[in-house]
Amino acid sequence: MERASQTYRQAYRQMLAALVLGFILACGISAYLLFQSFQQAQLNAEKTVANLTLSLENFLDVHFEVSDLILQQAAAEFQRKSDQKFSAKAFSEKLGSCKASCRIPQACVAATSLGRWFMA
Repeated sequence: MERASQTYRQAYRQMLAALVLGFILACGISAYLLFQSFQQAQLNAEKTVANLTLSLENFLDVHFEVSDLILQQAAAEFQRKSDQKFSAKAFSEKLGSCKASCRIPQACVAATSLGRWFMA
């Protein structure tokens, strides 16, 4: 009887050890998979930020180029058609005419070196 009891206790201990080992193994695998998932999410976030930065940079570059071209065109046309002294009202009207051909309406704003704004 005592030998059977010893056998059951030994079997019980082996089963408990196997369960604990299995639980530790499952926790280890879960931790590894979570770490890998975190690393992948971090990499995706970095790529997304890089793409967003590049997109914003391109948008701003085009926006400033369009603004510069519109202001250059308005200044050139204003100087060509106007032999008189500079008039803020006339230049604003010229910017207004250039604004019609602009896709970005906010691009049609100019300022003098004194800080006066001309808006179309």
